[in-house]
Amino acid sequence: KVARYYTKAIKIDPEYVEAYYDRGNVYSHNREYGRAILDYTWAIELDPGNAEFYKRRGHAHHELWHLDLAIRDLTIAVEMDPNDADAYTNRGISYVAMGRYDLAIRDHTKAIIIDPDYPEAYTNRGNAYRFEEEYDRAMEDHNAALELDPNLALAYHDRGITYRAMGHYDLAIGDHNKALEIRPKFVWGYSCRGATYTKMGDYDRALIDHDKAVEIAPKYGRAYYNRANTYVHKRDYNRAIQDYSRALKVMPMFTWAYSNRGVAYAKEGDADRAIQDYNKAIELDPTYAAAYYNRGVTLKSEKEFDRAIQSFTRAIEEEPNYAEAYYERGNAFFAKKECTLSIQDHTQAIQLDPEYALAYNARGIACAWEENYGRAIEDFGRAIEMDPDLAAAYSNRGFAYYREGDYERAILDLN
Repeated sequence: KVARYYTKAIKIDPEYVEAYYDRGNVYSHNREYGRAILDYTWAIELDPGNAEFYKRRGHAHHELWHLDLAIRDLTIAVEMDPNDADAYTNRGISYVAMGRYDLAIRDHTKAIIIDPDYPEAYTNRGNAYRFEEEYDRAMEDHNAALELDPNLALAYHDRGITYRAMGHYDLAIGDHNKALEIRPKFVWGYSCRGATYTKMGDYDRALIDHDKAVEIAPKYGRAYYNRANTYVHKRDYNRAIQDYSRALKVMPMFTWAYSNRGVAYAKEGDADRAIQDYNKAIELDPTYAAAYYNRGVTLKSEKEFDRAIQSFTRAIEEEPNYAEAYYERGNAFFAKKECTLSIQDHTQAIQLDPEYALAYNARGIACAWEENYGRAIEDFGRAIEMDPDLAAAYSNRGFAYYREGDYERAILDLN
């Protein structure tokens, strides 16, 4: 109804700039971001010197995962008004979505310098620190936000996600609950509490929360995305694909959804569609390491080892500390019986993650293939220390003991 009033005003006066802007705000509130962008664009054409219009259009672009366009608009906004703390914080949020955490921290810090009593800037900077795994600094910022505003649901929500990242699930749920107590229709609150329940393995509660988020905001793509992730954990890949597709209908540039839908297609045995989705994610974001990694895993399962190695290499180029990419590239090298390169990659994975049991086990296999059974036995032993339930490591060590002539230990491990 409200949008219709603005439409009537625009028909009477097609150059009524405030009507375009206000109708854009109505559309944005209703999560009709495509329509909002059109109205903000009309407002900008009529009044190109208004920083607020660029800021609002940047926010709408962010919600549709048009991250480059969001950054462009928000950069124009801060250039026009260098004292707009909100514009810096919004740009910082988009930088986080792009994985540019250093730039996000810089922008949120700038917002805090402009307005030291701006709680949203603190909690959003905390989110950037969380992605950098600087959990102490993240918690300091979330707590600072709550000191400034004890009823800020967003800060409880964000702190809950940081607790989840730290493995403190009960504390995370407590903060999610507090956020929803303050804002009972907080869509992202339900969606993220569902993600925490998923981490806890409580998929039924997770789906209840995701369903609630979708019920409140059926046009919110990320609510479908989070529910899809829970379906993946439940191994219900068909429903996961449906929800990733719903997310992409609303947010056609959502790279994470393409990559994760690719994983679901691969689990369903549809390698061709999986690779199409990974390629689309990479087309939209050529720096997206996880898409290269996922494509490599699927190519390896299809025994296209050279192409898999190329994909894992690109993932490592984009994210040099990607332990899983080294591990999987090492497996692809081993499939080609290039054991020296396989051992090198598994060693690098272990250096990045010293408790990576599967990497010890894989390096042990490569060493055993080269008949270096002593080193293989040592690696299988380390794998077992890290994961006492890793049956393959016992089996592999039993084989290595057998080849060494230690039949008694071989039998113990194989048993």
